[in-house]
Amino acid sequence: MEKNRSQLTQSMSCLHDQPLKAIADATKAIGTGRFFQCMHAALAAIVDLDVTEFCLADRHDVSWIQVCGTLRHGVPATRLTGYELQRLLRGSGGADHVFSVSGEDAAQGKDPERHQRILLCMRDQGQIVCLRILRGPGHAPLSAEALSVLDRFSRLLMSITLRHLDLVMRRKNAVEPLESLSEIEACVLGASDMSRREGQVCARVLYGLTSCGIALDLEIGRESVITYRKRAYRRLGISTHRELMMWYLDAWERNVLTTNAA
Repeated sequence: MEKNRSQLTQSMSCLHDQPLKAIADATKAIGTGRFFQCMHAALAAIVDLDVTEFCLADRHDVSWIQVCGTLRHGVPATRLTGYELQRLLRGSGGADHVFSVSGEDAAQGKDPERHQRILLCMRDQGQIVCLRILRGPGHAPLSAEALSVLDRFSRLLMSITLRHLDLVMRRKNAVEPLESLSEIEACVLGASDMSRREGQVCARVLYGLTSCGIALDLEIGRESVITYRKRAYRRLGISTHRELMMWYLDAWERNVLTTNAA
């Protein structure tokens, strides 16, 4: 009896130690191109799987972000829908996260699709973030211990994924305000009382052009560029390029929020 208990304890310890190491690797990869593969490896350290699908959803659409792994046998085609995810979350009794395993409601051993699909999803500010695990028919049903460990780690796995997506989106949004010269110019002129020429100069400063580059682009003298820039800085109560950038990013964010609210 004691020997069996000791073996069970060692087995459970193994089930926890390997995932923890893999999850630690995934955490270190947050914000990098390695993240999804590391998360796939973390899930594979808990359950025997073929494919991990990562997606974002709202009430209507599901957007696939990344798919890791390859199906060895083939899984019955199932189309994950935003409605299905909403239904799962509604059935969770108000919980913000769901752990769902295919075939769990069927009689033991009588469901040919048992444990072929495992879904982890979490609601976050109107969106649903999902990890879906796919297993080919050649896999045996997962043990109760493996499912218990996956359930136990599911919230942590989802939180790490949310952190990665949040960081990636923040970076994307940090670049977007500076991608289009015409949009920069429109935002600068719309958020200040600068003259048209002052706004054009500031927009090109933000876009990364030098004084000579701005002069050539606007077909004015370099001294005129410097004069317009000084006037614009005086209007804004700033004196450096860094302050101009901070002012612009704040103005851009206010503009985005106003547009979304409308």
